[in-house]
Amino acid sequence: MNTSIKLENVGQKYDSQWIFKNLSYTFEKEQSYAIIGNNGSGKSTLMSVLSGFQTPTKGKITFYDNIKIIENDHIFKHISIAAPYISLIEDYNLEEMINFHFSFVKMIDKENVESLIYYTYLEKNKNKLIRNFSSGMKQRLKLGLVAFSDKPIILLDEPTVNLDTQATDWYLTKILPKLSNKISIICSNQINEYQHCNHILNINDFKN
Repeated sequence: MNTSIKLENVGQKYDSQWIFKNLSYTFEKEQSYAIIGNNGSGKSTLMSVLSGFQTPTKGKITFYDNIKIIENDHIFKHISIAAPYISLIEDYNLEEMINFHFSFVKMIDKENVESLIYYTYLEKNKNKLIRNFSSGMKQRLKLGLVAFSDKPIILLDEPTVNLDTQATDWYLTKILPKLSNKISIICSNQINEYQHCNHILNINDFKN
């Protein structure tokens, strides 16, 4: 699947204040993109618009499968996202959470629940409720679910939030390589999270 995303003069505002506007850009397969900017600059807002959680105030976003337009009702089938505002189901244990996720999403080939648990270093927590996970464990699980999802578009908002140094190294060496054949878009102001990216989009360039 040769997926791409085309933005044409996209803008978003709250009340009378524009967060960003006149943003025209194309995201393409097998490319990695960083959306950068200071805290409060609108990075997460743009990520939310890209994911379909918000409708842009102006402009047009088109998702393509090769040259075929993906209908709005089906865009979610092509996107996997990990972000601080995406919640896990607290009353599930680890295995239940993984099985629930992949009851809706196809897992990438040659992987399974056990390999995901091993991959995220959560082997000792199979039966632990998500509510009892540390913030770092929850983040590793979110990233693991995204990396193991067979979807062509990956959105990561602040991917190393709540991760210690060892877990950040895991993100850099284990998670990122699994995204190389996809469109990966990383929202960050931490250079170590996006230093691998082929393209940089600074949200501050679209304020006027």
